[in-house]
Amino acid sequence: MRNLIDCLVDKDSLQYRLWQLDWSYFFTVAYKLDRKKNSCFKQMHGVYDYLLKKYGSETDLRVFFTTEPFNNRVGYHNHFAIYIEDKRLHEQIIADIKHYFSYDRIDFGIYDRYKAGLFYMSKEGLNGEDWDFIDNNFKNLEVCE
Repeated sequence: MRNLIDCLVDKDSLQYRLWQLDWSYFFTVAYKLDRKKNSCFKQMHGVYDYLLKKYGSETDLRVFFTTEPFNNRVGYHNHFAIYIEDKRLHEQIIADIKHYFSYDRIDFGIYDRYKAGLFYMSKEGLNGEDWDFIDNNFKNLEVCE
């Protein structure tokens, strides 16, 4: 929690900017296969690119994700928050995400900033290549370490 509080004080940090943004849903993807970090990273960019191609002209989309190792098995999994501007598309986009990860286990719910999903995703800090923020509308985001 200390990391989150320190980063929220820094108004120029990525964590502060993410905290201030609207988010629609919080997802966890537990892959059936034992995936490496770079494979998880590619999966997250793949689902974003798929959704952007399908809905990019109809709604703004953004994703923030992290990749973590499993505690009880080999491989990695992802947590991500997604923002879908057009609420009329929420059900269809959720169905598309479920279909995209149809061989994997996914859990999701409506994003609640007071359940600290962004804190959970940045609990180890935002270092290295285990995370990304994908949004064509944002530039020059800095990370508080």
